Amino acid sequence: MKRVVLLDLIAATAREHGVTFAFIREGGDHEIWALDGLRIPIPRHREVGEMTTRRILRSLEPRFGRRWWQR
Repeated sequence: MKRVVLLDLIAATAREHGVTFAFIREGGDHEIWALDGLRIPIPRHREVGEMTTRRILRSLEPRFGRRWWQR
């Protein structure tokens, strides 16, 4: 999945749920984002691998619900 598409998906869902999604800082190969206090490292590559994308999306399930990205 494209990194920009992943960030847009998370940001749009955060807006729908009334949750803050904000950039915190840049790291070596990652950017650190915060979703309502939960820190999320997102790789700074144009294309994020399928397994990495799945891990990031699943880490957000407690905030958005089970399999929220498939709705």
